[in-house]
Amino acid sequence: MSTASGGMVFLVLLLQGRYQLHNIVLRRIQLISFLQAWGICILLALWAAFLTKTSATFSRGAMSLAFGPGFLLALGCRMAVVEGIRRLFLERRLTLASAFLIYAGDAEDKVEAAGALAANGIAITGLHQLDTVAVARGDVELAAIEAAQAAQQTLLAERYDTIYLAVPWVEGAVLARLLPALSRLPLPVLLLPDGATRAFIAGRRVELAGTTAFEVVRPPLSVSEQAAKRMIDVTLASVGLILLLPLLVLVALGVWVSSGRPILFRQMRRGFGGRTFGILKFRTMRVLENGAEVRQAERNDPRVTPFGALLRRSSLDELPQLWNVLRGDMSLVGPRPHALAHDNHYDALISTYAIRQHVKPGITGWAQVNGHRGETREVGAMEKRVEHDLWYISHFTLWLDIRILLRTAILAFFDKKAY
Repeated sequence: MSTASGGMVFLVLLLQGRYQLHNIVLRRIQLISFLQAWGICILLALWAAFLTKTSATFSRGAMSLAFGPGFLLALGCRMAVVEGIRRLFLERRLTLASAFLIYAGDAEDKVEAAGALAANGIAITGLHQLDTVAVARGDVELAAIEAAQAAQQTLLAERYDTIYLAVPWVEGAVLARLLPALSRLPLPVLLLPDGATRAFIAGRRVELAGTTAFEVVRPPLSVSEQAAKRMIDVTLASVGLILLLPLLVLVALGVWVSSGRPILFRQMRRGFGGRTFGILKFRTMRVLENGAEVRQAERNDPRVTPFGALLRRSSLDELPQLWNVLRGDMSLVGPRPHALAHDNHYDALISTYAIRQHVKPGITGWAQVNGHRGETREVGAMEKRVEHDLWYISHFTLWLDIRILLRTAILAFFDKKAY
């Protein structure tokens, strides 16, 4: 049974082209493809057993082991192989193909292009730098002929599989002359994206009638992503509130005994789509700032009570936000919401600041687990935080959320920027 299922998975992945060179080291594609292939094999096996009326002859325990723990074991082995191959590629100890590289620019451009090819197991057999002097004086034809001749001479001396071009896409005249000259060689010619273009084509590819478009700005999470994220939020927040109830009571008593009432501090923040909500925190300061001007907390801030300082260092003051998660105002993971006064201030200084509101704000986020939390004395500090928040929005996965939650749990008592 396991041998047959393994063979079926191999066949499905083979038909999907997942053993091709350009797919073999892509973690995300390999993971998604394996999940799809395993699901297809389960359905095919159950359908075959149903048609042949042999389902009763198979042990339910054996089938559960094959498709449950067996899946995890097979997935782990597959990803280990993928990581091993990636390491061999990067260390130049394994190559699956060879190429001739034509580049325009300085040595840094050559190193970047060669490194990208090496990471995919492609060895550089020959190199040629375009004559930028000839291009600058308008003699593009000469530069193209020289590049084609260099590629042909190398091909006669040492066989290679593909010609790669590391030429800026804005150099339309160069490419227009270069491609016809290279077409005489019986090899495929691939154009690598330059730095400016890479950012535009990194998004989702959409096939339209007669053309191809690339998603340069990701929309808010899809319906399925929102549903899955909400299910995890409600489940973990509910369990967290129940398990942490004794701790919540102790902290509340500590706030009351040390500094009196109110125990909770409610401050207005902006959430998804710019809608405002009241965020809940255990009170850690002697003041309740929630107006047009809110001063950020700083190290050794005299406004912070002694017990409040303990809560802030351990992030225990954030626990009431589990209720905000249950209400739907927040998510467990997302960009941290700021006071309205800070939103208004930085929105005028950072053009991409409002994009943070494309998803629900979170108790923790990608910026926080990468050290971008606490006071932002300079605009550059907030720009770094926004940069990480936008990266999270563009690269959201449930696995990324889990990673952030695990790193948050580790940092809870060791983060020096918590004060």
